[in-house]
Amino acid sequence: MSMNCIEKAEAIIKSKKGVLMALGKPGRGKSAVMKKIAKRNGWNYVDLRLSYKDSADIGGIPMNVVKHKNGTFSLVNSSTEFGKDSSVAMIYSIPDWALMANQKPTLINFEELNRCDIQTMRAALQPLNERMIGFDFEFGPEVYMCATGNIGDEDDCEVEELDAAMNNRLFYLYWDKEMNVEEWIEEYAKDNVIPQVISFIKERTEHLWKKDKTTDKTYTTERSWSNFSGFVQSQYGPEPRTEEVLTAVLNFGDGYLAGSTVTAFKTFLQESMRISIKDVLNRYPDIKAEIKKCKRDKISELLNSLKEEPILKMSKKQTNNVKEFLHDVDDDERVAYLKDFISNDDYVPSEDAAPIPGNAAEIVKEFRKDIEIIQANLKDYDDEEETEDDSSAVVKAKKSK
Repeated sequence: MSMNCIEKAEAIIKSKKGVLMALGKPGRGKSAVMKKIAKRNGWNYVDLRLSYKDSADIGGIPMNVVKHKNGTFSLVNSSTEFGKDSSVAMIYSIPDWALMANQKPTLINFEELNRCDIQTMRAALQPLNERMIGFDFEFGPEVYMCATGNIGDEDDCEVEELDAAMNNRLFYLYWDKEMNVEEWIEEYAKDNVIPQVISFIKERTEHLWKKDKTTDKTYTTERSWSNFSGFVQSQYGPEPRTEEVLTAVLNFGDGYLAGSTVTAFKTFLQESMRISIKDVLNRYPDIKAEIKKCKRDKISELLNSLKEEPILKMSKKQTNNVKEFLHDVDDDERVAYLKDFISNDDYVPSEDAAPIPGNAAEIVKEFRKDIEIIQANLKDYDDEEETEDDSSAVVKAKKSK
């Protein structure tokens, strides 16, 4: 059976038979994936950015000490007195990150192994090769290690070449070749990138990594998509609307993305905005065929927009359009909307005796069976636990009819 890039990386890390070296262009998500591997295994994650470190940060500081008869040590200096039973020894001060790694299961990522200075690289080779620092400190059995690096001339990075002996100890995983769009979306983007970006990349895969000119300082990478998404969410919240994403692209896109990516993404967003929630409310029969051609993220966006529309103030025509629209979306999308709907006290009062007002009553009546399944499912679980997938329950109920 063929394994994907992340499965390969995790298998090598866990085996400890050779050190994983993820090699690829900057910004391709190598470090983010290592962090995810640590998280899903319940390990701590130590990120050692070697290009910012010196050799003492990695290999510790060697110190000459006097070992006394009683087993204690003292530093050697100009006033040190040596007893007849004393001896001189060399020990290493152990970095905090190494001491902490031995306290609980930990993945240590030696970042930019081939971009740091030669002394720091040499210091990193001992823990990577021997799982030791100095003569006495050993890493425990629940400490895992990996390294990342860049390619060199191909990605405009200056790198140090590792010698043949070290190369033979590394397991090279060529990130740019191994990691594909589908895996990036499934394993990383779903939790870290806004839906509009994911939809765009699915259609225009060439913009996952894009550099217009070799001299350009700003270019498109997995990291820049993550950073752009984080910026948009910092401005507009966790679920930004497409028009808000477009505003961010127009004003800030060229600081995160390649020029050609900005142009293509802007066009994509403008086209996706042709249908709005107002169209659903006011002319759904006219756009029904077009809605059915929309991708899932567009439907999700429309449903999120519907949550902000005041149901109680809608006309009868608009209410009927909402009902028809909800019938046409996938079960899980409809259930997610209805769960939010029934939790709104303005629509479904928490007091059992209180009447459900106006248009809200129309929605409840139309989707009573779905709502009853959701409510019954929710009662089976404590509030602190995640509920079973209500959409599955709805589907099962329909099939049992």
